[in-house]
Formats: sequence, structure tokens, C-alpha cells
Amino acid sequence: MKRAKRYKEPLSIAIIDIDKFKDFNDTFGHLIGDEVLISLAQTVNISLRETDTFARWGGEEFVILFGNTSVDIAQNVSLKIKDKIEQNEHLTAGKITASFGLTQYIKHDTIEIMFKRCDDALYVAKKMEEIRLK
Repeated sequence: MKRAKRYKEPLSIAIIDIDKFKDFNDTFGHLIGDEVLISLAQTVNISLRETDTFARWGGEEFVILFGNTSVDIAQNVSLKIKDKIEQNEHLTAGKITASFGLTQYIKHDTIEIMFKRCDDALYVAKKMEEIRLK
């Protein structure tokens, strides 16, 4: 955020949430749930630029920081990642899907405001099962 503010560069963030993750753990056990997490993480990680930051946010949620990237470009990348996630079917658990919430830094945003906006977009996406911007 400091870089985006100082150099007036775009900064976008995405929150990714594995759809129905509790079902994987309840149906197949936590070891399979862990494999689903690892599979998704590997798929996302190889789909990003070295300059992007990807991390587990907690539970079945992940976050991507797209430095010097507008929300439109971040959305295009996220759609491609979403498709790749859905193409990687787990041998035991089956099809994995994920929902994405996206937002872009707006002048005077705090990190809390940005993540709240992104989380709100994710909430809508979970209901609609697609990528949402806010």
C-alpha cells in the first residue's frame, strides 16, 4: 500500500475461498482436505507472476496481492486461475471450485477498508459462484 500511495501505482487484492471446503473434510477426512488445500495453492502459485504475493489467509482462504496491477487485469488473471483450479480434479475429493472477491486500492484506503471491501465482494461471489468486484 505504501508503494501504491507513493508512486500512484495500482494495487489490487483477491481473496480466494474454496467452495464447500467443510464438505471435503467431513466426507473424506482432514488429510484429503489438506491435499485439496495444497492442490489449490500449487495451482495458484504457478499461475502468478514472481512479483505477486500469494499466501494462505486462514482456513480455506487465500489472498493474492497484485502489485502495480489494475483490478481489470487482476480480474482477468483471477478468472484464468479459477478455471485452472476447476480443471485440477482431486482423485478422491473430485472437482474443486473456488470463489474470488477482488478490489483495488482507492486513495486514502486503509488495509482494513480494502480487505473489508474485498471480503464483501467474496461474500457476494460465494452466493453467485463467480468472481465479484467491489
